[in-house]
Amino acid sequence: PNVASGFNQLFGNYIDSEIYKVPKPENFILGLVDTQVAPGTENIWYVQRINLEGDAEFIAEGALKPLADGEYKEFKADIKEVAVRWKMSNRLIKHAPSVVADFKQHATELVESLIDTDVLTGDGTGDTVNGVADLASPFIVPTELAGFYTDPNIFDAIVAVATYVRLNNFKGELTAVLNTVWQAKMLGYKDATTGQYIVPAFVTKDGKKVGEVNVRFENKMPATKILLGDMKKFKVRISENAAYYEGWENDDFSKNLSSRKIEAFLGTYFPSNMAGSIIYDDIATVLVAISTT
Repeated sequence: PNVASGFNQLFGNYIDSEIYKVPKPENFILGLVDTQVAPGTENIWYVQRINLEGDAEFIAEGALKPLADGEYKEFKADIKEVAVRWKMSNRLIKHAPSVVADFKQHATELVESLIDTDVLTGDGTGDTVNGVADLASPFIVPTELAGFYTDPNIFDAIVAVATYVRLNNFKGELTAVLNTVWQAKMLGYKDATTGQYIVPAFVTKDGKKVGEVNVRFENKMPATKILLGDMKKFKVRISENAAYYEGWENDDFSKNLSSRKIEAFLGTYFPSNMAGSIIYDDIATVLVAISTT
């Protein structure tokens, strides 16, 4: 007799070959910033033109020409390592190849997810990299927009921050990143009298374009923050893409185990004279700064 809920090959059975797992949040930031592969890079060096003085002037014929000068200073950013390791029995490796492949995929996703998270919000302390949010500038309300908006909302915040970036003379494509919940909020505005949904004329119906700004809704973004700017001004250099290794360590051989690891190397940098090209701040702070009192 078959035990309750037990397997019996005499009856029709269906074997589901899929291994189910909890989904991880989507990675996105490497596709927005300036990401390049630079194999074998040990250190990142870059030069900035700083401390500029003087300017061109209209002058009288034969008058002394105005003097302009500046400095060229070299800066260094470190390459950091991201890694994870795991062990499997050789018997499992031989008898359950689907498990072997699935856990390798899981480990790869862990590395890729951590890279994405730190490139977004890493603080650069210890062995971590500096993220976009850490090196971005706070919002400073332009004089003409201070107290300009009555009952400002997220659309006004996006336009105001984008205007600040433009006033800083940055001309690249602008992208705003908000938490996923903002997609529902932006599409949920209604007229108080009629109850009809309201989408401003300068916003696409799906909320993914506000004026000239492309809008991304991502789970990894804090719900209270806005990240907006010319993302290509932030630099990521990948020294070694995620690489997979197998081997033995310690008593793996006697215990019938195999050790495996995945590791990657990368560095980030954001030249200081690009300050003002990317803004990261509290949405509430932006709304207060542009709101009438």
